[in-house]
Amino acid sequence: MKFTTRRLTETALMIALATVLSIIPLGIKLPLGGTVTPFSLVPIILIGQRYDRKWAFFSAFAYSIIQAAISLPEMMGWGLNWQALLGSILLDYLLAYTSIGIAGLFRKKEYSVVFGTIASVFVRFLCHWLSGIVVFSAWINEDIAAVVGDNLPIYSAAYNGIFMGPELAITLLGAVFIPRIMHAIGGRKVTE
Repeated sequence: MKFTTRRLTETALMIALATVLSIIPLGIKLPLGGTVTPFSLVPIILIGQRYDRKWAFFSAFAYSIIQAAISLPEMMGWGLNWQALLGSILLDYLLAYTSIGIAGLFRKKEYSVVFGTIASVFVRFLCHWLSGIVVFSAWINEDIAAVVGDNLPIYSAAYNGIFMGPELAITLLGAVFIPRIMHAIGGRKVTE
């Protein structure tokens, strides 16, 4: 892995941009985490498309730590025991956001940004889905248990699909079109 000044600077700016975009909700914020954001995953995916896969996972892991730190105060208010809190940090943040580095595995392949985006967001969804089954199953109250019954995997898929479906669509649009727009703007001479 190369640690050049340019690579570090570009990555730091992209992670900062992703972080700022991640705190802007588009629509509702679900009660136990989860919201749709305006292109917050795109900068991390673009890092994976620009650099090698190791750098993609390194950058995504750095982003996951920031996401966990930002969300920790809210998570503390959910009434989770320490095991569930630790499980949520691991599955919903560290693994889920590090999985965005998967986009780097598709670098330099035809339709790489499309497949990289779909694969990384799908794996992120799987992390949230698994967390909903493992971590939050112990937390579910009697009212939710009466509705969910033995269908916790379906409930977790529906809960996480509410925000991850639109997040995938927005991220895919951004990952495909933002670089094209930037290239078109950058390719033109600006006259004063």
